[in-house]
Amino acid sequence: MDKKELNYKFKRIGQLKRWHIGSRMQSFDSIYYGQIHLLDYIVMHPGCTQKDLADYFASSKATITKSIKRMLANEIIIRKVNEKDERKFELYATEKGKKLSRKSLAIFEEVEQNTYEGFSDKELKQLDEYVTRIQNNLETDYSRNKSGIELIEIVSRKER
Repeated sequence: MDKKELNYKFKRIGQLKRWHIGSRMQSFDSIYYGQIHLLDYIVMHPGCTQKDLADYFASSKATITKSIKRMLANEIIIRKVNEKDERKFELYATEKGKKLSRKSLAIFEEVEQNTYEGFSDKELKQLDEYVTRIQNNLETDYSRNKSGIELIEIVSRKER
């Protein structure tokens, strides 16, 4: 087996999963693929802040702000002033947002089901062991607690 081909297959699996999810979400007129995870977090953590989102997703505040503005404009979420600290804004999903979150969760579950269709529990366990070994081969003490974005930023700083 050619290792380059295997690496390509790992990358291609990610692309195909995103395509399947995105194609099923085309009927969603008020949210983008990249905003679904933010919305799901807000649904599960009512009252969270933009900083909470930036920290959890290891994303820049500017990226989060842009998505939040779109979601506010599309009435998927609302923003309320924190009663204890008026400088902080809390985020809450609207009924429309909650409905979109439920629909998207069903799509993600359907794609996950399709992804592993035909695999036995024993094969899935074996696959998990292989993927875990690959991850452990690449993990270092330095990278272990860092997000993908943090690792990319470190590399790009060194290249400058």
